[in-house]
Amino acid sequence: MTVRDAALVVVAAGDGERLGADRPKALVEVAGVSMIRRVVATALQAGIASIVVVHHPAHHDDFEAALAGLTVAALVPGGVTRSASVRAGLAAALAAARRPAVVGVHDAARCLVTSALFAEVFAAVAGEVIAAAPGLPVSDTLKVADESGAVAGTQDRGGLWAVHTPQVIAATTWQAILAWGEGGEEATDDLALVERARDAGVLAGTIRLVRSEDAALKVTWPHDVEVAAAVLHHRERRGSDGEVA
Repeated sequence: MTVRDAALVVVAAGDGERLGADRPKALVEVAGVSMIRRVVATALQAGIASIVVVHHPAHHDDFEAALAGLTVAALVPGGVTRSASVRAGLAAALAAARRPAVVGVHDAARCLVTSALFAEVFAAVAGEVIAAAPGLPVSDTLKVADESGAVAGTQDRGGLWAVHTPQVIAATTWQAILAWGEGGEEATDDLALVERARDAGVLAGTIRLVRSEDAALKVTWPHDVEVAAAVLHHRERRGSDGEVA
């Protein structure tokens, strides 16, 4: 499998409320370029054959303008939840005339992803590996506490990872999950759907994590925009990929 046998669903239907923006989050600019444009351009640099963008339904024209000049297979209106948006994007990706071997799902807010990371995660899905995602081993001490903040104990962080996107899943695995019916349920992330199906005996295979990039933050709060811009400036000085003209 190569990235040319792959499709990517970019989830970009969220609003900019937590970011304090007056537009959908994916349209917010980081270092002068919208997050959605950065992600799509980087995916194209990685050689991904088909890209579906799931956008905020009230801003179709704004997304078209933000992606002007970039090749996108489809612009699909999102749903009221992330899971609904993913399903809408999957339907478009799997309906393509040339069905992809794998389909990845990526959050537009992770706009610092590099083409190298895209390629590595997509390449990880082969043979017995039916799903893969980037992640980082948890380095902080983890406490168990109630809503008031009262600590009940310390959680062993051994073997725990913080998982990022893209989350890449074999097309046949996606089809098995959707046919099973649990693909319509809400999940914390897309790998969780694969875990449920595997644990229920619906499918078999390995789910793999590959080491993510330390700077692959998810832009959520206003200060994240400044941090992301600083990372991009540092990359530009080093000549790294992930930059968009």
